[in-house]
Order: sequence, then structure tokens, then C-alpha cells
Amino acid sequence: MDTQQPQRNPLTLAGVLASALDMEDQMSHSVYREYLNRRIWPSSVSDETFEQIRDMLTILLNETAKHERMITTIRKRLIGDESQR
Repeated sequence: MDTQQPQRNPLTLAGVLASALDMEDQMSHSVYREYLNRRIWPSSVSDETFEQIRDMLTILLNETAKHERMITTIRKRLIGDESQR
């Protein structure tokens, strides 16, 4: 029987990390990626402004990818399963 407190159980922690990663990934794809499309922006937004916005959104997308790699590494260390991503 596992006597660890649920919040200290490696499988619980790995599950929480997986949920956090899933939420971040959903946000990244449903918001950031969508707004990379110039056609959804009002025509009053200049091309220069759009490029600046696109650059910032790209940074957020890249950061999300970094977070995924970090969280995946942490989960692997917690549960020792190379197949978990």
C-alpha cells in the first residue's frame, strides 16, 4: 500500500504536470497560433505592427515548446518511464 500523501506521490505529480502542459499547449495552439494569421486582424493594424505582434507570439510558441521539453524531462524523472511525453 502506498503511504505517501497524494500530493507527494510521483504519479500524482506527473499527472499534474501533464495537465498543466496540456492546458498550456491548448492555449498555445488555440490562441497564439490562430493570431499568427494576418487575415484575422483588423485592416487598421499596420503590417509593421502585425509583424511585431507575430514576433512576440512566436516567442510565446517557442517558450511553450521549451516548457514541454522541461516538463517531459521532469515527468520522466518522476515516474521513470521513457514512453511518457
